Amino acid sequence: SAQFYMPTGDGQSFSISGYLRTYDDYGPLFSMRNSANENPIIDITLGADGVQILPGRVCLLVRDDAGSLSFVNSGITVNDGRWHNFIVTRVDDMWTLYIDGVSRATINSAATGDVTLDLLALGTSLRWIADNWQPQNNHFRDFQGILDEYTVWDGELLPQQIGSLVAIVPSQGDINFDLDIDVNDLTDLAGNWLANLWTPIQSTFILEDMETYTSDPASFGTHWPYTPEAEFGDLALSVQPDPDGLHGQVMRMDYDFSTGGLHAYVPVRLPHRGADMRLFDHVNIRIKKLPGCDISKIILDFYDGRGNSNPSSGELYEKGRIEIPIDGLAVNQWETVTSLLPGPGSALRRCTDLYQVVFSIEDGGADTGTLLIDSFELTDSNEDCVLLISENLLDWNGDCVIDLSDFAELTGGWTNNP
Repeated sequence: SAQFYMPTGDGQSFSISGYLRTYDDYGPLFSMRNSANENPIIDITLGADGVQILPGRVCLLVRDDAGSLSFVNSGITVNDGRWHNFIVTRVDDMWTLYIDGVSRATINSAATGDVTLDLLALGTSLRWIADNWQPQNNHFRDFQGILDEYTVWDGELLPQQIGSLVAIVPSQGDINFDLDIDVNDLTDLAGNWLANLWTPIQSTFILEDMETYTSDPASFGTHWPYTPEAEFGDLALSVQPDPDGLHGQVMRMDYDFSTGGLHAYVPVRLPHRGADMRLFDHVNIRIKKLPGCDISKIILDFYDGRGNSNPSSGELYEKGRIEIPIDGLAVNQWETVTSLLPGPGSALRRCTDLYQVVFSIEDGGADTGTLLIDSFELTDSNEDCVLLISENLLDWNGDCVIDLSDFAELTGGWTNNP
């Protein structure tokens, strides 16, 4: 157990340091908690600490017990895509929060006792997940960006130690991160600005189009792993050529609600996985209702694989649901139905590794019928700037275009070359 070697005992002085880089507004950075509401807790977060909602600011929350809570925030934002250092120190009953070497906030007379560590986490808060804290804001629960070099120090960090930790943070204009602003940074920038690298509208991302399957159920069974359940309607899945000869292979979904179920569903494990939902704003599905089909609604539940190559159901992270009414669609002709994705602050738009979509249909009255599905895909219809962390940050002013305005940022750094 970390509790035996961490310097976080009753009355001990200690410090926590780390580095972050993000464009995001919210997410836990560091959490030391216990599994019951007793003993001190420490949460260092970006934007939301359970008490404050302050996008882009580093927040510090400490607690002696369930009834004695203290919190502060950095007062400045750090979600600009650049590296930042943060440090928290506890000395006696005083806590201090540093951002890039500058003391930004203090807490007095709080949380002097032993900090238990059975829920120690980086980039998330295990207690928030266990308690399903603020389910309407579950995008607060995971940090999106890069974290590095976390250290828990015995004792208070001295000014020269804080200075040495901050000294390795690249300055504005240090494009190649060599801690020097010089002609090499200009070379990196100039090699890219005329190319204007940002493509504002994303290409269509096809989640599923059935083209890799055959009529053999073994060809699609691992991607459409349907299992009948007693309380739901029954499905029979098969792949066939499009009867109209327009769309290649299609999925045939024969449903039966005669046993009393009102809807039926099948998980779809995407063969072309890994979509970053931040880059898209619509989902489109091409379907055909055969005569007699009166399905009233399609429901899509989206799941993030969180970087796992073959995640189990317990490792998938549900990100959100979309419901698409189809009761008014014409019968026996192909139609593309479209739904707008929730806004950028939603949990669904924070899904960065889309692995599975649960496809559900809802009964419209008749017990049996057939729905054909050709494809479903993600599209982007506008020129919104979606900032993503990369290894070499050239877009210094955050407008998603690499051009001469970034050169102005670079030259501003030259005049203060460290």
